[in-house]
Amino acid sequence: GLVTVASAKEASTISEHKELMFHPLPARGGEFSEQAAAIVESLVQGKDSVLIGPGLGQGPGSIAILKAAL
Repeated sequence: GLVTVASAKEASTISEHKELMFHPLPARGGEFSEQAAAIVESLVQGKDSVLIGPGLGQGPGSIAILKAAL
């Protein structure tokens, strides 16, 4: 199946895996920006499942991402 990964640009080693589609999310100082939620919201459209992994954090941007994904 098709796997799309949305993560902080700092996690770009993920993009070395050619079988994955990588979308960098805006982040600063280890925290996702709230603008990342709009990107996630568009990425989850039409997907059959969504996995939210460890390391998301608890900042405002992370909470916005979680709400957008649900």
